[in-house]
Amino acid sequence: MENIKDKNNKLVEKRVACELVSLSKDGKTAKVQVKRTVSSIKYAKLLHRSSIFLADCSDLPSVKLGDKVSIVAAARVSKRKPWKLVLEN
Repeated sequence: MENIKDKNNKLVEKRVACELVSLSKDGKTAKVQVKRTVSSIKYAKLLHRSSIFLADCSDLPSVKLGDKVSIVAAARVSKRKPWKLVLEN
């Protein structure tokens, strides 16, 4: 999830839509789940897959469990937190 260029060669942030799963006790780390649908080649069925990422949410004190949020690639805060949480409108 890196910055990408649009038609005019301007850098644009690439966001990933996800759902908030849990918050840490201090409120600085959020665990978010990104869901995607993949089609099976062998069985021709839709499979539901998900990935869980840790994101920094120290500047967003008003997030709650179950909120629809987005994550953006940012400067690495710790070993497993290279994402920053952004509220989705």
